[in-house]
Amino acid sequence: MTPPTIQCGPGASSMFSLFQALEPCRILPDSVGTRYLEYSWTRNASMIFLDQPTDVGFAESDRVIGTLAEGAEDFEGLLEIFLDAFPALKGRELHIAGESVNVTSVILGNAFTDYASAVDGYEDILCSDDLDLGAGNEYRNKLCSKIKNRKSAKAKELCKAAEKFCIINITLPNTTSSGELFNLFDIRKSCPSPPICYPDASWIQTYLNSDLIKKALATPSSFNYAIYDPAIDSAFTENGDTALSTWPDIVTLLERGVSTLIYSGNLDSAVPSAGMRRALERLEWSGGNKWRKRAMRDWWYGEQTEKQKGGSVKGGDGLWWV
Repeated sequence: MTPPTIQCGPGASSMFSLFQALEPCRILPDSVGTRYLEYSWTRNASMIFLDQPTDVGFAESDRVIGTLAEGAEDFEGLLEIFLDAFPALKGRELHIAGESVNVTSVILGNAFTDYASAVDGYEDILCSDDLDLGAGNEYRNKLCSKIKNRKSAKAKELCKAAEKFCIINITLPNTTSSGELFNLFDIRKSCPSPPICYPDASWIQTYLNSDLIKKALATPSSFNYAIYDPAIDSAFTENGDTALSTWPDIVTLLERGVSTLIYSGNLDSAVPSAGMRRALERLEWSGGNKWRKRAMRDWWYGEQTEKQKGGSVKGGDGLWWV
């Protein structure tokens, strides 16, 4: 089958995707071992989980990457080395999934394309009276008034300023008066282990730092695997790269015939789905007019007798939104 490449970033290791999202097995609580999962992407495809840029996770380096251009150059180099090492895979289709060779398709999961789209969706998720979040209502109401007048900016320096505003006023103060921390990626839930918020992250980190795994991977005993590197994240922020829009790159993919799937959770306050959906509706590309006329429809999953609604989907002409 085709080999998708999975990447996270900036600063977050793809081992989280390997053991928590798309995994053939999942780390057990307290890092005591793994358990097999019947449903995994690896049942239908050969997969690479890539720690990128360098100095993230297992990608040990003595330099800190701080721009998309630097990361892309290293990414291309790694693929060339990989295909030289595994020549049987040369010529196969390549599908890339992540945030951001002949690429056949890309999957962008909760992709942070630009601050304008994110901020445009903050109001929907945080200022809706129709959504009852229980204790989370306090967090939502506290932030709602701060974001209504903070919309998009185009210039790079203005985007950096807007980004810092959002980090200080929206991303960081995600607590109630009792001090409970809320999960930015699902605001119905608490965040027991920031910044990733899921206990699996600490289990994965402990497991991958075990003597058993270090021996299997031939990593030095002194090496300390970290599932998240804030220095990489800060470098991208200071260089203004995380504030730049990647919509022009997505348009380039669409015009080249690269099938593109973009999905976002409707309770993810880090990448609000409402802002992403409106940005897609405005996107100017050759298939845009036809795509905009397509209707949203329900998406179901599971066996025929036990189907459950998983969300909504709109797609065709090379672009899919879930």
